[in-house]
Amino acid sequence: CLGSARAQALGDAARGAKARLERLETRKQALDAQAATLAPAPDLESRLSLARQDAEKARKSHETHKSLLASGETALKQAANTEEAAWGPYRAAENAARDLEAELRALTKLAPPEAKRFPPALESIEVEAGYERALAAALGDDLDASLAAEAPVRWAGATAPTPNLPGEAHSIVRFVKAPEALGARLALIGVVNAKDGPRLAKLLSPGARLVSREGDLWRWDGFVRRADAPLAAAVRLEHKNRLAAAGAEHKKAETALARAKAAWEKAKAARVELENKARALRAGSPKLASAEAECARAIAAADAEFARSAERRADLAAQADALGGELAAAREAVSNAQAVSAPEAVDEAALASARAHVAEARMQAAEASAAVQAIVRERTQREARRQAIQTDSTQWCTRRDAAQARLTALSVELDEIEHRRDAAKEAPLAARGKLENLLEEAGQAEARRAAASDRVAEAETKARLCGEAQREADQTHADAREARAGAEAHADAASARVADIVAHAHEQTGKAPDELASAAGALMSGPLGGASIAEIERRMERLKAERDAAGPVNLRAQEELAEAQERIATLAKEKEDVAQGVAKLRRAITTLNNEGRVRLLHAFEQVDSHFAQLFATLFEGGQANLKLTESEDPLDAGLEIFAEPPGKRLTHLSLLSGGEQALTATALIFAVFLSNPAPLCVLDEVDAPLDDANVDRFCRMLEEMKRLTSTRFLVITHNPVTMSRMDRLYGVTMPEQGVSQLVSVDLVRAQAMAAE
Repeated sequence: CLGSARAQALGDAARGAKARLERLETRKQALDAQAATLAPAPDLESRLSLARQDAEKARKSHETHKSLLASGETALKQAANTEEAAWGPYRAAENAARDLEAELRALTKLAPPEAKRFPPALESIEVEAGYERALAAALGDDLDASLAAEAPVRWAGATAPTPNLPGEAHSIVRFVKAPEALGARLALIGVVNAKDGPRLAKLLSPGARLVSREGDLWRWDGFVRRADAPLAAAVRLEHKNRLAAAGAEHKKAETALARAKAAWEKAKAARVELENKARALRAGSPKLASAEAECARAIAAADAEFARSAERRADLAAQADALGGELAAAREAVSNAQAVSAPEAVDEAALASARAHVAEARMQAAEASAAVQAIVRERTQREARRQAIQTDSTQWCTRRDAAQARLTALSVELDEIEHRRDAAKEAPLAARGKLENLLEEAGQAEARRAAASDRVAEAETKARLCGEAQREADQTHADAREARAGAEAHADAASARVADIVAHAHEQTGKAPDELASAAGALMSGPLGGASIAEIERRMERLKAERDAAGPVNLRAQEELAEAQERIATLAKEKEDVAQGVAKLRRAITTLNNEGRVRLLHAFEQVDSHFAQLFATLFEGGQANLKLTESEDPLDAGLEIFAEPPGKRLTHLSLLSGGEQALTATALIFAVFLSNPAPLCVLDEVDAPLDDANVDRFCRMLEEMKRLTSTRFLVITHNPVTMSRMDRLYGVTMPEQGVSQLVSVDLVRAQAMAAE
């Protein structure tokens, strides 16, 4: 029985060893399965390498983008300077072209009307500048004679004589281009110095004339006219030459203006293009920075996963080693148990000793396995910690380098910003100086224009007086011509009458007129003067007829002349007063326009600044601005509103939604109130197209405007959110049919009472 019990005990021990061996093998399979589920180390290393490559690419892209942005900002600044440099010549060319155009219009307006039927010879003559008065002194009113064969007064042309001028005189033909019909007249005209004229005039041959550039005239027959004598033809010639010169200068000015405008528009287009590129680069910088940060986070995540995988793999390896020892010990125990449980004689002492030896071996194996597991675990943890520290060190080194590069870039950018800030601080002073210079130039230009207007008025007055003098001279000439024609007619009639009388006397007496005169002398010595009564009557009738033909005598002619001259003097004085008043009014208008431009530009800048700030506040981002369009003059320019809400492109106000338009208009109204506050502002259904979030922004902005200004805002609304943010409510209710009642609620007082 004892042997059977021992055999049974040994069998139980062998079965327990087998069961323990099976459990260890199962645990070993589970550890192998866990190790198989782990990602292979090469895959993790490949992912980590790819993440680092992506991070390097992102960093290089960001650096390249920052370099491009810095280059773009520099190019934009240069383009702005180029545009500003091109703006000055363009404005100068435009002003010069405008002045020449105004002068050309004035000269064209003052030019005499063209003769439709018989144009004067003056229109066909070209004289060198400076010799207009000389030609006018030489030809005088003969310049008005026509070249047409049908004209009553004309230049018919003649054979040019051989010039016989003094040696110091220059023929005027050298300075004048005239038709051949005037060649004979011009060949006998010489140009001399004014001081030599009296001396050389004594050497002139018949028909020759000497003139000076100042307008003096010495004629061969002794006639002399000084330069201060009025010459209407000289004024017309100078006007004609100046008109031609002004036309040529205006064409050159227009060409220069076109070149300057093309250069300015080219510089402006380049500046706008660079500004758009810089704006696009600025918009892309946050995306590249975000991509770089995302790559850095991916590297950190891959490093952490690699460290965790290595630590888990080391832990599983340690557990596998420990299980391997236990499996070896369990297999040895199973083999020993099977050998001991064989049916043979068993020594109790040896069995007890073997059991003690096995127990001790098991204890030592367990202790050794635990120690090995602890050492392996500690080694694995240290290795994982070392790798993590190395990874962190690498990451921190990379971050340090990136931070150093970023600090360098920020330092450069800070220097550039400080430089731009200093330049911006100097810009208002420069702009103010330019504005003062422009205002001074505008004042000088206005003074020159006023002086030119005065000169034009004086020239018009002189031209009118010259025209009146010419008309009077023409009238006198016509009267003299009529008198001459009458006298010639009377002379012809008298000659015919004398011939008739001679013939009649010869028929009656048969004597010649001389004999009749002698006889008449004898008769006149009688008591009645030697004349018959009939002859005396005929003589009396003839004298009466001559008296009647002479017409009545105007006894008030001198008084009427004095009255007309007094009237002319009064009208001239009144015209001078009117001209002075017009000049003064124009100067006042110019002053008001200049002051209006300055004030309008100042107000526009203030409103634009407030508008951009309020727009960004209402939309929680974005940008907006105001622009003057359609004209360079602020007084004639239109106003355009450009808005760029967050997430949208810069566009015109009409392309925004209804709510966006309402918020933009509200920002503009508040900007005007910040620039020039009013005591009261009424807002009628402003919040109607807004949603709750935008209504809240509108209310917050309204509270801020209330704090910043002393304006009282009256808001007409049906929105409960807006009504809840007001200080006082006014409404109309109908407690009974057809009976309306005004209701007022002080919300501030109601809140205070509720708090109490």
